[in-house]
Amino acid sequence: MAVLPTPQQYASAMELAAIAYTDETNLGAQHADMQKALQALQAWELGPWTLVWGPATDQGILAYVAQAADKTTYALAFRGSLSQIVAHDFLRNWLDNDADVLKQVPFDYPASAGAHISSGANAFLGSVQGLVDPITQQKLPAFIGGLAGNGPINLIITGHSLGGGLVQIGSLWLYAQLAPATRAKITFLPCTFAAPTFGNQQFATLYETTFPNAYRAVNTLDIVPMAFENLSGVQQSYPSPGQTLTEFDPVLDAVAQTFKDSTGNVYRSVNGGTLFSFTGWMPQSAAGWDQIAATNHATATYLDFVRKQAYQTLYGGS
Repeated sequence: MAVLPTPQQYASAMELAAIAYTDETNLGAQHADMQKALQALQAWELGPWTLVWGPATDQGILAYVAQAADKTTYALAFRGSLSQIVAHDFLRNWLDNDADVLKQVPFDYPASAGAHISSGANAFLGSVQGLVDPITQQKLPAFIGGLAGNGPINLIITGHSLGGGLVQIGSLWLYAQLAPATRAKITFLPCTFAAPTFGNQQFATLYETTFPNAYRAVNTLDIVPMAFENLSGVQQSYPSPGQTLTEFDPVLDAVAQTFKDSTGNVYRSVNGGTLFSFTGWMPQSAAGWDQIAATNHATATYLDFVRKQAYQTLYGGS
């Protein structure tokens, strides 16, 4: 039977995903400020947490590992896009500049007949594989394997936005790198927040069957989880009193239509595990598409709803 993430685990997972964005332009203070933020997490979120690996970066991809107060729970957190890129810029960058989404390549961790991810996602995975702790020079498989060598552990793997997509490909890659005896000592708890779709149906099935206990939080008004399976949803989001994509940027809408026609049905969202679906913010009066998209994708929006869900589950009330 799959071990489901507890409210403390998925609440802390969202907090840890947000902390991954710390000091993107102030690298000298990044380690200390992350440590401070981790130490400030409360007991009901398994805090205080301690930074034990990283932060490590490769080609803009960042990850770190932290240890919870119980000493047996660890978290691997992936950062989303640089500069906490807002939802409309995410879409523009990926549609205007990243033609790699039009091409899929085999996913080999493990090699599975028919499992494919976008060429761009495969490049991201190459950066995950290259992550090295700046002090110990240890890569992730060696470090996580060493933790499990000291006894059974819980391993939360978390990320928001692009970081959520990295959770999916990174969890499978890490799982494949570890020996079966080592994996047996680890309870894997992948948690994604606003994750985009990186692969086809076979990839989604591989992730769902490997991690049936995965947790995912999705704001139904966030366009990023719609990419790239549901570009029609992106185009139709935020009608009056909001603003549709066509009204906001006809050129970007046309690009989205071209990508939708070109990719067809090759992308499929991960649907297994535990879903927390919530409805974010729509304006009461006229507001721009970009403002609505940014607000609904923001880490603050996800933090607010996930905290409330976890707190109500644990204690009732609001």
